[in-house]
Amino acid sequence: MIKMEQKSSDMKIGILASELPPANTNGTEVQTARLAKELGKIHDVTLFARKGSGHNANGFTLKEFRYINFPGIGFMSHINFAIRAIKKAKPDILQCMQLTPNGYAGVLAKKKFGIPIAAWVRGGDWYFAKREYFGKRIISRVINQSDIIFTQTEKIHQEILDEYPDARITVIHNGVDTSTESINPDENKFRIIYVSNFLKRKGTEHLLHVTKRLGRKYSLTLVGDGPEKKKMQRLAKKIELDARFVGKVPHKRINDYLRKASMLVLPSIEGEGLPNVILEAMSIGLPTVATDVGGLSDVIANKKTGIIVRPERDDELYEAINMLTEDDALRKNISRNAFMQSKKYSWPIVIKKLEKEYAKILKSSLSPL
Repeated sequence: MIKMEQKSSDMKIGILASELPPANTNGTEVQTARLAKELGKIHDVTLFARKGSGHNANGFTLKEFRYINFPGIGFMSHINFAIRAIKKAKPDILQCMQLTPNGYAGVLAKKKFGIPIAAWVRGGDWYFAKREYFGKRIISRVINQSDIIFTQTEKIHQEILDEYPDARITVIHNGVDTSTESINPDENKFRIIYVSNFLKRKGTEHLLHVTKRLGRKYSLTLVGDGPEKKKMQRLAKKIELDARFVGKVPHKRINDYLRKASMLVLPSIEGEGLPNVILEAMSIGLPTVATDVGGLSDVIANKKTGIIVRPERDDELYEAINMLTEDDALRKNISRNAFMQSKKYSWPIVIKKLEKEYAKILKSSLSPL
């Protein structure tokens, strides 16, 4: 356990996660670590996560719990050990990152200890877990029994309300650092950058084929890792595309790659919430081309703050990238608009929204029936 000096604050906030950077640098994990740091500037924050992340707590208390990664018992070991850690810390309110497994652990902690909980939908936890009977039941229980549900986008917010009309739910976007730095791409070549995991649902193969079709005027850099990476490297070699596969990099270096690019392209097929990299690109005025999946079109207004295309439509992806290349006025307008919009996702704004919701929950939990 890494413990910080207790602060004199209004709230004692617990945050429940699965993993953290540097062991896991996916979007939810990066956001969770930063959320704990930002809330910890004002409140007494304890972050609960599995052992082995190697995370260096800064401004909050990190309590790591055991996890048995073994088929058939991993899920319940996470639940049981997380609840034990929560019991010892006794937070005033518990923020659960993802509906499952953390939202389910939160529901059980609420039942056992009377702790109010907020569950934050991250994307895949909503889209994929409910496809199975067990996952559907867990999600239903978490949504129905949480004191509040947060979603990253309006689209996911509405999708949940369509299935659970009585859900207590509101939209709070991811946070991002607003930047005074701007992009500095190579003017002699249009540099496309892809920053994401290599998963089938990310649609990476579509970007490879489209970049090959665009020709040598374009270069492609792919940042990330995952089970589909070697397959994509073989595909690039097969179609004779000179793509640069960077691999996994520390999150703090992502902006170094973004600033050297001409555009960010995310060709996802399904399951997106609100990828951090889109907000990070917007914060430096980097134009984005993305597919209309999950809540991406809530953040990217087509031809205003980016370009939206339908998933698995290579012709549309080709035209969008070509449009950004050929139309200087459009590219500059998107860059400017994206930069201005990114300010609404700044961390101070996100934290104020969270504090307001937490205060309402705590006030309600203390009110007599």
